[in-house]
Amino acid sequence: MRLNQTIIILIISIFVISCSATPGDAAYRGGHPVQAANLYMQGAKLGDSDAALKLARMISESEVSIS
Repeated sequence: MRLNQTIIILIISIFVISCSATPGDAAYRGGHPVQAANLYMQGAKLGDSDAALKLARMISESEVSIS
C-alpha cells in the first residue's frame, strides 16, 4: 500500500513539473508573437528568467521588435 502511494506521488510530481509553462507560450504557439512578447516582457520585469530568455530569442530572430 505504501509503495503504491509513493509511485502515485512520483508520477503526479513528474506530470506537474513537465507541464510548467511561461505566460505567453500559448499566444506564441497560437501565432500571436506580439501578444506573446508582451507577456514575456511582463514576466521578465517580474524576474522570470525563462520569460526573459524567450523574449530575447524572439527579438534576436526578428520575430518582434521592442521600441
